[in-house]
Amino acid sequence: MSTVELCNLEDGLFAGQGFNDCVVHIILQAAVAGLAIVGVLVGLVIIRQLPRSRQPITLVDRMRSASCALLFLVSLAEFVVSLTTTQVVSETQGIGGACIAAAAVAVGFYHQQEVHRSLSESMGLKLWWVLATVAQVLAIYDQKISAAWAFKGAELLLCLSATAAYLVPSGRSGSTAEPPLLAEENGISMVGRWARTLSAREASPEEQVGILGWLAFTWFTPIVDLAFERDKENGKLEPTDVYPLTRKNVAQRQLERLDRQWQVELRKPQPALLSAMTRGFFAEVFSTAWVKLINDVLHFVGPFLLNRIINFVKGTGEEAGEPLWMGYAYAVGMVLSSGAQAFLMAHYFQGGYQTGMRLRTGLILMAYSKALRVLPWATPQPEEAPPEPQTRRCCKKTPKKRPTLPTGGMGQMTNIISADTDKFTFLMPYFNLIWSCPLQIVICFFMLFKYVSFSLFAGVVVMILFTILSSTVAGKARKIQAEAMKAKDERLKMEVELLKIVKIIKFYAWELAIEDKVKELRNKELALQLRYKLWNVALFLSFSLSPVLVALGTFASYTLVQKRNLDAATAFTALSLFNILSFPLGAMPMMARFFMEAAVAKDRIEAFLLSPEVAPRPGAASAGTALELKSSKLAWPDKTVAFSGSYEEFKRSGAVSDEVVHEDPEPEPDAAPAEEEKKEVKEAPKKEVKPVKAAATQEERRSGAVSWQVYLAYVKACGGVPAVGAFLLAVAVSEGSRNFSDGWLAHWSGSGGASDGLAIYALAALICLVTGVAYSTTRVLVGQRGSRVLHENCLHALLRAHMSFFDLTPNGQILNRLAEDTNILDYNLPQTMSANIIWFWRAASIVVVCMMVGWYLIFLMVPMFFLYAKLAKRYLPATRDLRRLDAAARSPIFSHFSESMHGVSTIRAMQQQERCMHTNTARLESQMEAYYLSNTAARWLSLRLQFNGTILVGAVCILGIYLSTNKQVSAGVMGLAITYALRLTDTLNQVNRESADRETQMVSVERVQNYVTNVKQEAALRIPHAVPPKWPDHGNVTVDNVMMRYREGLPIVLNGISLNIKERERVGIVGRTGCGKSSFLSTLLRLVELEAGHITMDGVDISNVGLHDLRETVAMIPQDPAILTGSVRFNLDPFGAKTDEELWEALEKAQLKPRVDSAGGLDSKVEEGGGNFSVGELQLLCLSRALLRRQESGGLLLLDEATSALDAETDQTIQKVIRSDFNCTIITIAHRIQTLLDYDKVAVFESGKVVEFDSPQELLKRPSKFQALAKEGGVAV
Repeated sequence: MSTVELCNLEDGLFAGQGFNDCVVHIILQAAVAGLAIVGVLVGLVIIRQLPRSRQPITLVDRMRSASCALLFLVSLAEFVVSLTTTQVVSETQGIGGACIAAAAVAVGFYHQQEVHRSLSESMGLKLWWVLATVAQVLAIYDQKISAAWAFKGAELLLCLSATAAYLVPSGRSGSTAEPPLLAEENGISMVGRWARTLSAREASPEEQVGILGWLAFTWFTPIVDLAFERDKENGKLEPTDVYPLTRKNVAQRQLERLDRQWQVELRKPQPALLSAMTRGFFAEVFSTAWVKLINDVLHFVGPFLLNRIINFVKGTGEEAGEPLWMGYAYAVGMVLSSGAQAFLMAHYFQGGYQTGMRLRTGLILMAYSKALRVLPWATPQPEEAPPEPQTRRCCKKTPKKRPTLPTGGMGQMTNIISADTDKFTFLMPYFNLIWSCPLQIVICFFMLFKYVSFSLFAGVVVMILFTILSSTVAGKARKIQAEAMKAKDERLKMEVELLKIVKIIKFYAWELAIEDKVKELRNKELALQLRYKLWNVALFLSFSLSPVLVALGTFASYTLVQKRNLDAATAFTALSLFNILSFPLGAMPMMARFFMEAAVAKDRIEAFLLSPEVAPRPGAASAGTALELKSSKLAWPDKTVAFSGSYEEFKRSGAVSDEVVHEDPEPEPDAAPAEEEKKEVKEAPKKEVKPVKAAATQEERRSGAVSWQVYLAYVKACGGVPAVGAFLLAVAVSEGSRNFSDGWLAHWSGSGGASDGLAIYALAALICLVTGVAYSTTRVLVGQRGSRVLHENCLHALLRAHMSFFDLTPNGQILNRLAEDTNILDYNLPQTMSANIIWFWRAASIVVVCMMVGWYLIFLMVPMFFLYAKLAKRYLPATRDLRRLDAAARSPIFSHFSESMHGVSTIRAMQQQERCMHTNTARLESQMEAYYLSNTAARWLSLRLQFNGTILVGAVCILGIYLSTNKQVSAGVMGLAITYALRLTDTLNQVNRESADRETQMVSVERVQNYVTNVKQEAALRIPHAVPPKWPDHGNVTVDNVMMRYREGLPIVLNGISLNIKERERVGIVGRTGCGKSSFLSTLLRLVELEAGHITMDGVDISNVGLHDLRETVAMIPQDPAILTGSVRFNLDPFGAKTDEELWEALEKAQLKPRVDSAGGLDSKVEEGGGNFSVGELQLLCLSRALLRRQESGGLLLLDEATSALDAETDQTIQKVIRSDFNCTIITIAHRIQTLLDYDKVAVFESGKVVEFDSPQELLKRPSKFQALAKEGGVAV
């Protein structure tokens, strides 16, 4: 290996009558680059506060940008070539190329700032390009550089073209006036125009800090300090402590930019969401690509300097002809390159996560806007005519297949908001790996060929085999992942539905049946997840283990085929390159997974965005009167309106939104108060409306670290000590085998590198392969068991929860546990927990290996790790609180989305879409603020941790060079120590990142476990021997001085009610709204426990009876039909206990048999919310349930205003069946007085008391409250 002869300095600084031409060239190039960089930094400080504009980019501006980009690429190539050449000329060539590349990046970036901020053209840039051109002309005449005439000639041509482009006026005005956001309206949807009307935001501190503070993330330090101080006082960060978003990150901006591009796509025959996203966010991805490119090039400086240091140590410095200061110079270069990489990666990931957040925000807002306009999910889509057959042509492009329209309803929509859009958040930081990974692989191979010659091709063969294997595995994994997402949609849809009708589920005692159904859907989802994860294990192993096997193949060929001994410099330079190679190879499965998941998510979102919409409602032509009625009397027979044609389109488009339509707003007994309320509605705009105090609880957010009880709960869910112990053993053996293979390589290469040591190295590689399979498979199985058990426990706790919990907790909070938190338990947490253990192991191994160089390092490592611990301790409270704020801020998004979808018809009718968009945007931005700062916290720490890493790298290098003068350290140990020390910065960053991720993701376990342990549960479902075998066999009900309140702190609802209902009596309950009618039925079924008093059925106090023992004996028809997606059979008999004959008999008596038979029988599908049945048919289905339950019950039927929303014909059908088939005690809450006239008794409720209880005939004979209600209802008295 040749030594460094930079500019032939052994001849002196002077050559002939003047300076050495080579030295002059280097000084000139460095001066030109330094002038550009310093000038750009000063300019950025000046212009940073200036606003951006939307003026069009001219052709001249594009030419200038292209010249900078091409000059950067050419000079970068010149620098890379210099690293792989041992000629003297390469040293000067590399320095010149590096200077030009740095200058081109700085000037190009400043030019982009000028364009985007509409600044006038800079005279300084024009002069600099002239100076750069002169410098390139002088370089052409340098005899030492003439061998690189190809690069220098290209650079000169590019400088000439750039100078010409800068001397030509660009046409930019440079006006200081604030430009309009958008001058034209064409191509912008209503959503985009709405987004531009929102008010300006308060400035973020990030926008007010200087350029150096922005580069070092010092604007984030006050958040870290505040969180640390709060944590010491057992406090936490509050939402008001979070910084507002920058103007570039606000949600409205992301919606506008994405919606604009989507509107362009909608005008095409085949709209493509990918094209819209690419055009909308290409500039941001491209800007981070430059940072990634520079970082990738710096990666290869480390192996180059490592080779020089090992050769220096091996030759003991002076004997090799190199001065001692050159060895120390190599060490300084290693430190600077390592620190620069950490700095660049911090800003690269900051930009990547920011782009992902912006894209996710735009997609969520577009999806929400679409949800307000989309047709109901249950509406059948019109079938498209089959395409005409066409003759295939070999070169004709196959048209893109139109994505399948969504059918998952609310479950799929929740999945889109919670999971699908998040895929792009995780994808964007790794998007540039598409080109970065192949580039790093190519450069690695190029440099490896320099050191191991043709032995490299043995490694290439191994890599090709792994690539073929991984591409096959990735294709299969993508298909399975799409199926798993569909299964998740079905499970979420069922969970959304059960939350909507949980009260009725408890009435029917269906908790166990519904739980089994959800478990069945969950098991189907988990089975697909397991297949997907196992394929990912194969994908992960094919890349993560390939560097070890590639190294084995290369070293085997080097020693056996080329018959050469493996020296330390070659071995560890190659090993360092293989370590670099491990990142692109290891990242490719992760990248493939992210791309697969994002592709599936993109197809699902695109299908939803392309689904049919309601017809747009035309605006009012004028402010005049559309219809005027004077002295008119309108009446409809039996309150039934018959429309000519379909009324569905009117309802969907909100055609009656300007009218207040009362369709029997109050039951007939409440006619008097209804008149008063109509008057209040009429005069509502004139009155001040007082806000109603919210009864729902806010999302709970704990402070401090996650407790060990939560970790123990997760360990228990994963299988306890045996399962976790097996996993830890697999990790230890897998990582230990890797350390052994590296240690053996150091020993082998340091002792001569003969071929007889290859067998042990091959054995270590085989152990790595086997233990890698064992570790990855164990992680998948243990993690999946934990997520399954936690979800089952949470579901069971929810179905057994007291109704007060559902009254106080918004459905969005519960859905957050079942969707977002469960998704984290399924995919993220197992990976994070295993990564925690692995990176801690690797950090410890780095310390041990570095100590092998010299025990003196202990005096450095102690304060270094003390500083690391202090930084980590200060950092963790901030990231923990911010991520908890992020998690808590997601629930209001789900809640608002769920409420909007349930009331979408009302929103359309009242034209409140814009208001809902405002609310959704505000909640989304609250979540974005916490999410953005939580990601910034990781970047803040990584920049500070790189200080530790660079110190250790420098210390190992300097100490090793010093000890090499006395031959106290071998070249093999030195190579191994530096190789490990180079990993320290990344390792410490990973330790903190994974620790923070673990804390954050364990919050999901904490939140799920909180439902399992802290949610108030109902009483026991069954109590053995509490009732006789056929209880109740008569149906006698005695209510003795019952008092009830819904929960502590609320007023009494039932106040001393006493009733005596005899066997087979039919009792009606009437009263004004809020008098306690429905509350009384809730007490009969123990949905709410009594404050005082007793209720007995056939002599048995129901408070001593198991809930299912009680509820299974009562038949009930609720006011609103409770329907679950599935089959007719499942909705009638979810336990599957009835025969087909019994089911058909019940349907026939309810006069629903012909309808079910025509739909396809008992197994015909019931759409979400019963959308393919009318309201009357759904209520008849509930009647069929009651008929089936009557066969089990001993004699009690409850009707809770079962016919209040039905027409008279369906009402008569239900009453007829009740009279003929229910020979039992009947308690009815009725809204039609006529229904109760033939009942045995009527109870009149008022203010929670029974004020009248007698036969209807007796009550009508005398002045009574019942008589007054009957008169108001139109009954002739």
